[in-house]
Parts: sequence; structure tokens; C-alpha cells
Amino acid sequence: MRESIASNVLHVCFVVTATASWLACGPGPGSVSQSNPLAPPNTSSPRATLTTFLGNVQTAYRIKLAAREAYFESDGLLASDSVLRMSERAARLIDQAAGHLDLSEVPPRVRNDLGIKSAIQLKEVLDRIALPPLETVPGAAEIEALGLGRQEAFRWRIPGTELDIARVTEGPRTGEFLFSPETVARIAADYEKVRTLPYRGGASEGFHEIYVKTPGGMRPPRWLSWTGRMPAWSRSPVIAGQAFYQWIGLALVVLLVLAVVLAARRWSRRMEPTTPVALMLRRLLVPVIFGLTAGAVAVFAEKLNITGSTLAVVQMLESSVIYLTSAW
Repeated sequence: MRESIASNVLHVCFVVTATASWLACGPGPGSVSQSNPLAPPNTSSPRATLTTFLGNVQTAYRIKLAAREAYFESDGLLASDSVLRMSERAARLIDQAAGHLDLSEVPPRVRNDLGIKSAIQLKEVLDRIALPPLETVPGAAEIEALGLGRQEAFRWRIPGTELDIARVTEGPRTGEFLFSPETVARIAADYEKVRTLPYRGGASEGFHEIYVKTPGGMRPPRWLSWTGRMPAWSRSPVIAGQAFYQWIGLALVVLLVLAVVLAARRWSRRMEPTTPVALMLRRLLVPVIFGLTAGAVAVFAEKLNITGSTLAVVQMLESSVIYLTSAW
């Protein structure tokens, strides 16, 4: 009986762990960016920051469009290796673009997600407003001529806006010019204000909509690429910026988790432990499965590209469940 109980517990834990690992799979190791992934963003001046930010997002947009076109022209249901490589290259460029934002005041748990989304939304904002000629934006020579130290504050504001590029005066990025924390905090609101305005020439049109409607965001996993062929209405945001299919997918995963936990609880009650080890395994079965499946929900939410406050709630619940499980 003892061996049977232990075997069953280990089997269930293995299945749940394997499922969580499978959900976490994204592009394979062959998906290597053609750009240098180790190159730091050029943030030596407001001009350099603005120029490289715009260039990175625009290039990522073109690559992402090419990847989408190649996928829809293919006959296969799943994305090909070449499509995944293009998506990975676009994702790396967006990561570099997000490096131009001062995210120091963003909670670490949501920093990566918010950085990517904010970078794309900021580009959408800049694509709809009049930008000054680049030669009028302070460059490295103009900054040096001011004779300011690396820790002395300097701020340049895009004319007609409240969007600032400011020098970081403390921390590991001291001396760099980044879009300020105040600017990062207002990007989403500014995007909502300008989203109905026409684009300027050469804009990355609809990039934000493409991002929020794509499972996996900038790095769509091969096994979710089929959702790109779903009807347009199912990929349109309905509540809290999340698409219909995202809410359905999240609900199905939550129901599956509850079913697994309830089944484990029922199974554990049927056990008849005859040794202290078997009794301990029975007591640990439900909390261990609960913790693993809660982690799987959070991973799946990220792969569905659940973003913003909804993702923050999912991650908070995951942390709470894992904490309670560890204290069981």
C-alpha cells in the first residue's frame, strides 16, 4: 500500500510539472536574433535615446509584419521555424526599445510586461504627434557643452507634450538619458487620448493591436500560433484590454486547475495510509498539486499574453497560493 500511494503521488506531481513545463515552452533554442542581443541601448543623449527608440520599434514592427504575412501564407497550422526566428528577432528589438524607459518605479514582477507594452504604446503616441527635427534635440555634444556631471539632472521635453527624456541621477544606470518614470506612468493614458488620431507617415500602424491580440506577445509559442487564424471578433479586446479568446482560455485553465485539485483531494481521502510516510504524502498531495497548478495558470496567462492589471492579479494570486502552500 505504501509503495502504491507514493507512486501515485509522484505520478500526479510529475504530470502537473510536465504540463507546466510544456506551457512555458516558447521558441526553441534555434531562434537566435540576427541583431546583437547583448548590445546596450544608446542612451547617451536625448537625441540618441529618441532616435534609437524609434528605430528599434519601427524595425521590430516591420519584422513582426513579415512574420505574420509568412505565417498566413503558409499552409501549416503551426508557425514554421523561420517565422519563429523572425518573431524572436522582433522581440529582442522591442526588449532593447524598452531599455530606453526608466522602469525603476515599476514593480519587478510586472516590469518586463509593462516595459514591452509601454514601449509599443509610446511609439503609437509618437507616431501621431508632431516631433521636432532631430537636429534640435540635444545630442551628446550639446550635453557635454553644458559641463554637467553624470549625476547632475537634465531633462528634455518633447514640445507640446508632457513626455520627458531625463538623465538618471542614481542607481546602476546613472548618466543615461531615459524616458522618465513620470512619462512611463502616463503612457497608457496618453495612448488612449491619441489612439483615434491619424498616423504620420512611416508609422508602425496598429502595432499595439497586433501585440495585444497575439498569444505570447512578441514571442508567440509554436503551439499557440493557430490562434492567429481565429475570427477577428474573438481577438478583439472586450474587458480590461483582454481579448475574448484570452478570457475563455484563462477561464478554461482555472476550471481545469480546480478540477485537478478537487480530484486530488477526493483521491487523498480514499487513501488508507498505514505508515507515517504514507500519511505525510497524503497530507502533501493537495497543497503540492495546488501550488504546481497555480504556477501553471500564471505561465499559461503569460503565454496567452494576458497583460496589465489582469496579469498582475493572476501573478498576485499565484504568489499567494504558493505562499499558503509552503505554510501548509
